[in-house]
Amino acid sequence: MNYFELFEISENIKIDQALLSAKFYELQRKFHPDKFIQLPLLEQQKKLKESIVINKAYHVLKNFFLRAKYILSLHGFDLLNKNDLIQDKNFLIEQFHLSEKLQNINKKSKNFSEIKKLRLHIKNCIKKHQDEIIFALNKKEWKTAIDILKKISFFLKKDIFLKNISIEYNI
Repeated sequence: MNYFELFEISENIKIDQALLSAKFYELQRKFHPDKFIQLPLLEQQKKLKESIVINKAYHVLKNFFLRAKYILSLHGFDLLNKNDLIQDKNFLIEQFHLSEKLQNINKKSKNFSEIKKLRLHIKNCIKKHQDEIIFALNKKEWKTAIDILKKISFFLKKDIFLKNISIEYNI
């Protein structure tokens, strides 16, 4: 099942979030399992599975990263292939330096201004790479899009790490 077709929206990395939400609620009103309680158990289970697919599709399409990953999967690309490493040396150096900074934050007393600065840097990197992947996907430059998505994945993981520290120390 193609999630874009399910929601009757065109396959694109940029989507109208309000339209997506409206379609989601429309589908949920139509296929919500509670509406089919009077049906035999087998039919109820079928409707439940349909509702689960709708929920999963919505979750994927509303999230930029998951949507990009899904678009690539629709075109036959598997992002779980660990053998296909990023060859961008500048990015590898950036990864190393950022990871080193994060280790230092974790080891020594929490430097709140440094944490905030790093989170802002990471968010800016994510935004920059999102703009790049929009361009690559629109041009159907799949290999480039995969590399960019892997970069976004790296920054998202680091952002989650810093977010958890921020929550822990109420920053």
